[in-house]
Amino acid sequence: MKTCPNCNKTYEDEANFCPEEACATDAGPRRLEKAAASPPKGRFVPQERIGGGRTGEVWRALDSQTGGMVALKILDATMMANPVTAGRVDRELRQLVRVDNPRVVRVLDVGKLPDGRVYSANELVSGGETLATVLRRGAMPLAAAKQLLAQIGEGLLEAQKA
Repeated sequence: MKTCPNCNKTYEDEANFCPEEACATDAGPRRLEKAAASPPKGRFVPQERIGGGRTGEVWRALDSQTGGMVALKILDATMMANPVTAGRVDRELRQLVRVDNPRVVRVLDVGKLPDGRVYSANELVSGGETLATVLRRGAMPLAAAKQLLAQIGEGLLEAQKA
């Protein structure tokens, strides 16, 4: 693995320069440096925070078993404070691992971190728009709204079957 000394993002060994424009110097793209050879502390190694909210944080993470990137959701400890809620969340996450539908992000693995927080490692999806972005634009044609609701319904139905 190689790391950009400016943004600290990591890249595969084949990469030589950071693709981020903000990291470029007057002489051109920023050259990557060999990453420190410290073994990962767990299977999923967080690289950069990409989102999150009330329920926890989402990180772009390296899967040390496959070498691929995943979206690692680390649930906030308050989500698991109630044993009943904790059991339900654990059951639902484990059931979502079985869902295989293009309308639902694949859950690859679930578990607990050494500090006790629960995580789910999910397929990393890039591109496209979030539902929030689409809805902020306001009213949409009826045909487009029907198509969007059908896709959401399909995903919910598949998740409910699990």
